[in-house]
Amino acid sequence: MSRAVAGLAAFLATLAVGVGSASAQPIKTGFADELYRSSNREARTGAFEDSKRAGASIARIPVFWRQTAPTRPLTPTNPNDPAYNWGTLDAAVDEAKANGLEPLLTVSAAPDWAEGRNRPVFEKSPAGTWKPDADALGDFAQALATRFRDRVRHYEVWNEPNLSVFLTPQYKRKRLVGSDIFRRMLNAFFEGAHRVQPKAKVISGGTAPYGSTRGRMRTRPLVFLRDLLCVKRSLEPKKCGSKAKLDALAHHPTNTSGGPRVSAIHPDDASTPDVKNVIKVLRAAEKHRRLATGGRHQLWLTEFWWETNPPDKCTGVSQKRQAKWISQALRLFKRQGASVAVNYLVRDHPYRAADCGRESYQTGVLFANGEKKRSFRAFRRASR
Repeated sequence: MSRAVAGLAAFLATLAVGVGSASAQPIKTGFADELYRSSNREARTGAFEDSKRAGASIARIPVFWRQTAPTRPLTPTNPNDPAYNWGTLDAAVDEAKANGLEPLLTVSAAPDWAEGRNRPVFEKSPAGTWKPDADALGDFAQALATRFRDRVRHYEVWNEPNLSVFLTPQYKRKRLVGSDIFRRMLNAFFEGAHRVQPKAKVISGGTAPYGSTRGRMRTRPLVFLRDLLCVKRSLEPKKCGSKAKLDALAHHPTNTSGGPRVSAIHPDDASTPDVKNVIKVLRAAEKHRRLATGGRHQLWLTEFWWETNPPDKCTGVSQKRQAKWISQALRLFKRQGASVAVNYLVRDHPYRAADCGRESYQTGVLFANGEKKRSFRAFRRASR
């Protein structure tokens, strides 16, 4: 072999490692939908059946902590404590499994009693977001895993923790603090779930794709993830008070400014073609042993979507374009090394003219009335 050919072979091998060497593995697909927790049994069952017909293998089911435990339990690690109200969650898990879907339980929204003290009067922090008590979250994780350990393996900790709409504060003046708060929450949840379910798979909350200037309400995802995983901008290691405990990392590579080949403008944001940059941060943390959990970790993309017109004339694209973009995105996710990709939603939210824009979401592969879009067939084909 000539020196030039050998050099090319070595370069190609390096590229394969850089994207995670996962392109040969099939990517699992799924849906996230509020209908999975509907109190209307027909709507709930229909959503799971639609998901299975579309070729999905994962159902991302929301678990709102503040609704499940509106008052403080006396024995918070016991799922049978009378303070707990599991609502439709048991039915949702059972119906997901009956349709051959793996439940992914996504926990978010702290109860009032589990939020931190000293919330500034002027702080714009939605209910359930202010400095959630990590120890209380760990107890809840143990109760959740105890109740579902024979039926559920996958648990996601929080939703888009780099946004103040889900976790506050993000900054103290211009110093990032949200990632430290979240690391404590993640570690406590990991310990609580694994205490009773050693084979549980705990996934960090998927980061939103776009942020803003330092000190504002939205932290750019790569800034947040580097700080969470204790690596510098250069991807060299840095010291942290503790190391993150997780079985997989999650991100939301939603493109709101175009198709799946459009990269985010800012280098610390990450849409569909930038998934590889998220993986680089993860691999750097593994290489420098900045994680408390060893081995190679998967990347899960627990939310992506495009809206359609019809019905949304303000932010939707044509059915044909949505179908094409979903197919392209799933190929790009796989090539970059992601293991899971979850579309939000399976069925559109009901649409009203006043909802023009993002007041409701028309991102499903079916319309709200159950009629299939072109993307239904595209999603099913890509999933297979």
